Amino acid sequence: MSNPPPDSDRLETRLRNRCALLDGLIRTLDADTLHGYPADSGLSRFFLAHRECGSRDRRLLSEAVFAWFRWRGALTPHHAPGAAGSLLALALDGQMELCTDLFAHLHPHLPVERVPQADDLEKRLLEFSTWTGCPPIPPAALLPAWVPDALCSPPESADLDFYDRLLTAFQSRLPTWIRFRPIQPNPAITQFLAACPGAISHPYRTDALRLPPRFNLRGQPEWERSLIVQDLASQAVAAVCQPQPGESWWDACSGAGGKALHLADLMHNSGTILATDIRASALDENRRRSQKAGAQSLRHQAWDGKQDPAPNQLFDGVLLDVPCSGLGTWARNPDARWRLDPTRITELTELQFRLLEIAAPKIRPGGTLVYATCTLTEAENEKQIDRFLGAHSDFKPNPMPHPLTGQPCHAGRLWIYPWDGPACNGMFMARLIRV
Repeated sequence: MSNPPPDSDRLETRLRNRCALLDGLIRTLDADTLHGYPADSGLSRFFLAHRECGSRDRRLLSEAVFAWFRWRGALTPHHAPGAAGSLLALALDGQMELCTDLFAHLHPHLPVERVPQADDLEKRLLEFSTWTGCPPIPPAALLPAWVPDALCSPPESADLDFYDRLLTAFQSRLPTWIRFRPIQPNPAITQFLAACPGAISHPYRTDALRLPPRFNLRGQPEWERSLIVQDLASQAVAAVCQPQPGESWWDACSGAGGKALHLADLMHNSGTILATDIRASALDENRRRSQKAGAQSLRHQAWDGKQDPAPNQLFDGVLLDVPCSGLGTWARNPDARWRLDPTRITELTELQFRLLEIAAPKIRPGGTLVYATCTLTEAENEKQIDRFLGAHSDFKPNPMPHPLTGQPCHAGRLWIYPWDGPACNGMFMARLIRV
């Protein structure tokens, strides 16, 4: 009978196996992403195929994937996709606690105690270059080169300052936001805050809470029906709509239904909401969530984005949360920056305008049109609304309060930047009225 291998041999085997697993995953997802496939879908498929991965490995692999895409632009000039590069990305991300033993195995010449710590993005990259011995990487390398020309920077900000701030925001890991629903009986938010140390209520939107890192909502079943996981910027969209009880609304590109459910809650489940989408899977999820939430005012319907979904019916309001390039979500979905072909923006602007043209005649005189995107480009936002108003003299901007501050938005347009939450997705919204 042979003797069992010593502990050092078992450790070496375990590290080697984990390195091989991580290396294959990063290489596959990096190649897939460059062909337009989302990393989260690929990661889900990987875990289905590797059920032997425990919770610790799943967390390491997940965080390593998104750290790689977050810092990919700084790493690829000197480090190929794979386990070694993704561990360097975790070091830049400040998540060395996940991989100290693995890091020492792959990078024995780099002292873990000297991992870059600077809060300033440029200084952190300089520390990183000194630490690794690689030439310095400018922060601009963290995003594709076409991005600066596509952005719409706020008038009060110099373009360079705005871009530097955006770069820093995109390298941050965003928190999870939840929205408390106005249902009865409803546990008080104060009770939830007591049960969840570290959760923070938004100072203006008191029904919005920011959760502490890695808080497990699944372990809190008593709150399941009372809250919705929804980014703060997305919560602002229904607030801009300002729907009233008894009204009729059309959520044209409803997706999985987070904003439709918010409309229903703001209307106290009174009135009607038509939720449409072209994607059958999203609409199925929309139905499931609506049923679970008891949102009886919601009606679901497949829509091809071309024909009138409700002939002979006018609505009090239409929410048009259109398909877009998604730059505002790049902190939460870092792989998206590398899979977006900039020529796609031109295609999206034509689709967005076509949807505006379909929505316009479906609104009664005096009714509301809310246009929203989760992107930060000028072509899909300011220029799109200018184009629409130039073609439709029967619509005009409708002033509104800013949903996160209460301050007036006199032009009926607003931007939410990733630091406005603080720490949320970027969004653009315009509120128009049909005269």
